[in-house]
Order: sequence, then structure tokens, then C-alpha cells
Amino acid sequence: MHHHIRLLVFAAALNALCAVDAQPAWSQAEQLPEPKPSQEEAAPKISAKTSPQQDRAIERRLQQIFSALEGAEDVQVSVRAGVVVLTGEVLSQNSREQAVKLARQVEGAVEVKDKTKLVRDVRRQIVPVIERLRELVSDIIGYLPLIAFAIIVFLAFWFLAYLIGKWDSLYRRFTTNKFLADFVR
Repeated sequence: MHHHIRLLVFAAALNALCAVDAQPAWSQAEQLPEPKPSQEEAAPKISAKTSPQQDRAIERRLQQIFSALEGAEDVQVSVRAGVVVLTGEVLSQNSREQAVKLARQVEGAVEVKDKTKLVRDVRRQIVPVIERLRELVSDIIGYLPLIAFAIIVFLAFWFLAYLIGKWDSLYRRFTTNKFLADFVR
């Protein structure tokens, strides 16, 4: 009898723990592939008029984007007649491709020339990894009160099951029938 009640309480506590719907901060949504544009969409019309103000606006916008983009913070942008030239260093090939893709999306950019270089310095590449690790540890520490509460609930149910299992008078009251007494044991 004691074993059945403990098993039932354990299953209830486990179910309560699994019901918590929390998604960790390090998880990311899957990205679906983007549809390929047709030839007409891929080649927007080039304006015959260009100005230094437009070029500076493109430079400022891209510099803002790259300063917020992890791995492309050191990319410099220069624009002349709508031709965007990317120089500087990127931390990964993925960062390089993303920088070029974003530069192509800016209105007024006619062509993008990628002259960026991949960083080979291990110390500079490991800094973002350490930052993400710190964020992960911070998230785990944030979940500690929830984990402690779940452990307390589990122990409370376990202790309750233990007390009920020890309570023989309750067992005798509900199992006055010999058949039921043998069935429950």
C-alpha cells in the first residue's frame, strides 16, 4: 500500500513539474528559407540621380545596424554613388554573409562590395562565447526559485504520501471487506 501511494504522489509531482511551460532564453526559433525573388524583383531600377546626402544616409544606417549586430561591430561602411563598400573585420563567415545581405537590402544601395576579413584571433572570437555563457548562467540563476519551489512541492507530496501510508486506521476503515484489503495490498 505504501509503495502504491508513494508512486502515485511521485507521478503527480512529476506531472506538475512537467506542466511548467518555460522556454529558455538560449533557444531560438527555426528560420524558414526565404523564397527566391524573380529576376524582375531581384534587380530594382537604379536611379539616375545620386547625391552625397543619400550616400551618407546609407552609411549612417548601415553603421547603426552593424554596431548592433554581433560579430559585425567592427565593419566600416563607405558609400559612393550608391556603391557600398564593407571593410573591417568580422568574427565569422555567417556575420560576413549577414552584413552583405543587410547592406543589399538598404534602399539606395546599388551594389555591395565585401572587403571584410575574418578574425583569426582566438581571444576576440571567444569573447562573445563567454558573454553568452554568462547570460546562460544568469538565466539559470533566475530559474533557481522556481526549481526550489518545485522541489519543495515534490517533497511535500512525498511526505504526505508517507504519512498516509503509515496511517493504518485509515487503511482499516476503507478496507473492511477482506477482498478489498487483499486487492489494495
